Amino acid sequence: NKSDTTIIVRGHACFGARHDPLKYKPDPITAAIALTPQHGSNHSLSFFRDLPNRYMNQPDAKLSSWCRDRRPLEKNSLFKPTGVGEVLLAKPLDDAADDDDGTKYDEFQLLEGLTNNLFVVYRDGTIRTASENLVLGGYVRHLILSLASSLGLKVDTENPIKVQDAKNGLWVEAFVTSSIRIVVPVGQILIPSDNDKSSRKEKEQQEVSKNISLDTLWSKDTVKDFPYGKPHWKTLYNEIITNSAI
Repeated sequence: NKSDTTIIVRGHACFGARHDPLKYKPDPITAAIALTPQHGSNHSLSFFRDLPNRYMNQPDAKLSSWCRDRRPLEKNSLFKPTGVGEVLLAKPLDDAADDDDGTKYDEFQLLEGLTNNLFVVYRDGTIRTASENLVLGGYVRHLILSLASSLGLKVDTENPIKVQDAKNGLWVEAFVTSSIRIVVPVGQILIPSDNDKSSRKEKEQQEVSKNISLDTLWSKDTVKDFPYGKPHWKTLYNEIITNSAI
């Protein structure tokens, strides 16, 4: 039955002959969440849906049109200024309100990057990543999910990665995965500032193309009482390199 068939596309990662992949020490990247400042106070969800996103259009398919659709999110004036290495896609939580008070940042969940999958490690050691019906099921994501259980690590694809959880100090680690770079740690996640107190009607007349200022939502440098030794991203990366055919 064709509908029951799952196809996994394998990645192709390589290292220069002079480099030992087990000594891989990448600099953590900074990522920014693709939300507009209007979400922080009193803007409707309809405005958010005007931003390019994947979860509403065959998220499990690798569509060539996404290369074009995502371009507005890669503008320096929006979510990818100098120093930001990745843009993270978001969606409202299932129970998010869209009333006269608008949808707050706290009512959003993180899904994936523009070209990679996102993982967040919680204080209890659980590794969360978005459900496969909301994101592209990348090959390295598949490896992470397969290897984590064999290493005794708990993975949760059911509960969302909530913005509110970062504010509550529940995140201790974040990383992204792709077939090109395998695993890359995230050192900081930024979110648009919400200092504009103009009315909802006035905000609806503004254009998204204006510059957006970004504030820190989460940083690994602010994590206190790190609950375990080696970061999970490093443990999983080493396992992939040592025991998996990339």
